[in-house]
Amino acid sequence: MDQSSRERRGKAGGVAQSALERDLVAQAKSGDREAFTELYLKHFQRVFRHVYYMIGDRQEADALTNETFLRAWKVLQKYEDRGLPIENWLLKIGHNLATRYLKKRRPVQNIETVSLVDASEHRPEHIAEVASDVMTLRAAILRLPEIPQQVIIWRFLEGMSYEEVETLLGKKNGAIRVIQFRALKQLKTILEDMDRSRAAACERMGTEKHQLAERIPVKSADSDGSNARRRWLSFDAGT
Repeated sequence: MDQSSRERRGKAGGVAQSALERDLVAQAKSGDREAFTELYLKHFQRVFRHVYYMIGDRQEADALTNETFLRAWKVLQKYEDRGLPIENWLLKIGHNLATRYLKKRRPVQNIETVSLVDASEHRPEHIAEVASDVMTLRAAILRLPEIPQQVIIWRFLEGMSYEEVETLLGKKNGAIRVIQFRALKQLKTILEDMDRSRAAACERMGTEKHQLAERIPVKSADSDGSNARRRWLSFDAGT
C-alpha cells in the first residue's frame, strides 16, 4: 500500500497519522532516541489515561504506561505504518498490559452466551442512564471479556472508528459492529444486576439499623432517653 492509499484509509477510519509524526516514527525506528522521546512526550498522557481508567490505580497506571513505552521501543521495528496514528498502536500495548494486570484480580464472563435482540435498548446513551455514576459504569465495563471490553473502551472512551478498531484487533469488516452490539447488551445486563445488588444491600442495611434501634434500651419516663430514641428513629427513617 503506497503512502497516498494509507492516508486515504486513515482519513476514512479516523485521524490520519501526520507527516511530521511519520518522520518521528521513521527516525525512532532507525534508533533515534530523541525522536522516540518526542513520541513519548506527545502520547504519554493519553496512554496513561487509558490505563488508569482500566485499573483505577494511579501509581500502577504510571508504571504500566512507562512499561508500555519501554516495550514499544524494544519492538518498534515491528510497527507498520498503516495510515493510522502510532498512538493507536501504543494504546493497544498499554491495554494489553492493563488487561494482564487485571486478570490477576478478577474472573471474566463469556459474551458468547448473549443473543442478538433489538438494538434500540442497547444504545450507549441508554446504558449510561442505567449507571448511577461513572465508577459504576467503569466497574461494569471491566467485567466484560477481553475483546468486547477492548471494543467498548476503544470505541466510546477513545473515540476510535470501527475501521481503526478492526485494524487493531485484526478483525474482518463488520465484525466490530457485532462485537460491540453484543457487548452493549451484556453491559446493560451487568449494570442492571449491579443496581439490583446495590438496592438489596441498602435494604439489608436499613433492616439491620432498625433491628439495632429496637435493641436500644429506653426508659419511657426518661425524657433524655426518649429524645435519643426519637433521634435514632428519625435517622433510620432518613429524615
